[in-house]
This record gives sequence, structure tokens and C-alpha cells, in this order.
Amino acid sequence: MLIVQFILAGFCISMASYGQSITIGIKGGARLTKDLHESVGMVSESRSYTIGPTVDIGLWRGFGMEFDVLYKRVGKSEVGRFLGTYSWSRDRSNSFEFPILAKYRLSSKQPGPYFSGGYAFRQISGSGTVNWINAYYGPPQFGEGPYTPHYGNSSGLVVGGGVEFGLCHMKVSPEFRYTRWFNGGLRSTYDYTISAQNQAEILVGIGWLARSR
Repeated sequence: MLIVQFILAGFCISMASYGQSITIGIKGGARLTKDLHESVGMVSESRSYTIGPTVDIGLWRGFGMEFDVLYKRVGKSEVGRFLGTYSWSRDRSNSFEFPILAKYRLSSKQPGPYFSGGYAFRQISGSGTVNWINAYYGPPQFGEGPYTPHYGNSSGLVVGGGVEFGLCHMKVSPEFRYTRWFNGGLRSTYDYTISAQNQAEILVGIGWLARSR
């Protein structure tokens, strides 16, 4: 994943050198869909918000590129039973998404609509704790301890659209964004959790024009 980030950084710098304008800002919003498929004994405790920096590079004739780093807080709690063992587990993880988007603005005037589409990488890591009671042999035995969820990296396709307008020397761009993740399985130490492959969000970007030709 570190190699991918270096590649993206180099690509962003090279695109910026040819860009007619560069807008740097922050993007945040809320997820409209659940990130995990809840099941018997398992409850998602993820936060719905997302936030992170964004860079928008204007190229030519309404075309441009956008690079985001979006952060989400994900987590779940679960009650399990296997033979005579009962367990209670809970984990908290950090999710980072790296969308690379091509943009097209229908008009140079503001407010003006735009469309975007591209590719996104996702990396999730975190930690958890588990408590258990084993009553299968003899008297009940109690235990607790930490564990590390082993989430696999994933990628997906992104499409979206919104409206961009100026406000007090800033650019404000509310948008709807949809991501289709290719793989939906998030494997942890104690269970198999299925993540949702369809992700819909409402995002709002606020940017400042850093350079214009």
C-alpha cells in the first residue's frame, strides 16, 4: 500500500505541473449505506461520517482530476457460541480510501454541474478485544485478551456527480458518490464478516484555489 501511495503522489505532482488550476481543500460527509451486513449476534458500530483532504486539478475544456484521502471509523461487536464456549468480541478499525477520479464540468460558469468517475483503493486496520467463558469441560473458565483483525485491502469503481459554486473566495461542491467494491469479505481472527459492496455517500467539498493559469 505504501508503494501505491508513492505512485499516487508522483502522479498527482506530474498532473499538477500541467494543470491550469489547483484547488486544495477538505471533503466530508455521511455514508447512506451500511458498511457491514449485520447478522445474528453481530452488530455494526461503525460511524457514518467520512472526512479527509482533497486536491482538484483543472486541466482543459472542463476536464480535470481529483485525488482524495477519506477516513472512516469502522467497528462491530459480536456474541458467539461454539459447543460450550461463549465469547464476546469487539473491534475498532480505521479505514482509509484513496479515490483517483476524472472530472468533467459541464460549464465554466458557477454554479455548474460536474460528473466524476474513477478508481479507489481501501486499507483497513485496527485492534479488538475478546472475552470468553468455556464451560464444556469441568467448571467454567473465564478469559480475555486482545486480537488483531486481519482485514484485506480492497479496491473498487467510483462514480458521482454534483454542483460546484463559489462562496467567499472558496469553492463549495456538494455531491453524491457511489462506490462498488470488488470484494466484500473482511476476515478477522474470530469470524468472517461480510462488508457491503455497495457504498453510497453524500459529500461536501470546500476548497481554496492554490494556483491558476
